[in-house]
Amino acid sequence: METAKLELEKVIKIVIEQENACQGIQVYDDPGDPQRLLIIKKWTSKDIFLGPHMQTPHMIAFMKIAESFLDGKAEFTYWNEMLSMAENLQTNTTK
Repeated sequence: METAKLELEKVIKIVIEQENACQGIQVYDDPGDPQRLLIIKKWTSKDIFLGPHMQTPHMIAFMKIAESFLDGKAEFTYWNEMLSMAENLQTNTTK
């Protein structure tokens, strides 16, 4: 898993630096299975994400390297953000 983390850090740095349409990337691991990762990338458009981004030299190279640490095929889908809450939500409690 260390290889995956190092390779993800490398490619994410390049994406953030070189691709202006990328608005951010978050990586999560599954606490029940740390071999499973969820990568959330925010893009200005689906066409850029699935088109030019996936054809960049750094993404092509990353996907080739990723074959060595993935146990299956990576799934890439585009979702529209419906709701986002970034602040900590606290419920009112009475004593």
